Amino acid sequence: MPGMPNTIIKHKGLMNFPKVIETIREWLQNEDFTVDETKHKVKKDSAGSEYELEFSGDRKINEYVKYSFKVVIRAWGVKQVEITKEGQKTKTYDGRVHIDVIPSYELDWQKRFGGNKFIQSLQKFYETYIIYRDINDQWEDDLLLKSVELVRAVREVLGHEG
Repeated sequence: MPGMPNTIIKHKGLMNFPKVIETIREWLQNEDFTVDETKHKVKKDSAGSEYELEFSGDRKINEYVKYSFKVVIRAWGVKQVEITKEGQKTKTYDGRVHIDVIPSYELDWQKRFGGNKFIQSLQKFYETYIIYRDINDQWEDDLLLKSVELVRAVREVLGHEG
């Protein structure tokens, strides 16, 4: 649906790149979303690895509403490096990452209102007058909150503040 804000997370520097991917996958699974990895490209060269990953997840809220998330990860210059932290040598990753978190929802995901113009006008009436408050005050807010939670979890793994 239009109007749902996307969130972009950018990071340059040290990170636990596999943990970022794992966090996204686990968060979606823990929130009862089906998780599909729709894209997985890795290109290695002397400058480091380049990744293009895409995850999508769906969750049926009820017989009329379905939430969806699409998470697009682009990373480049990713190299494994060894750092000394608190006197201990640790392996981590260095590079740049750009993550798009794209929430959306679908009304009438079972297509019960498909068909002729009369039935479609009933759907418009139903959404405009009967469940309008549920759409705006409940489902959109809930999806936005879930988006914020996912972004917060990813930023925490990347070491971003607040």
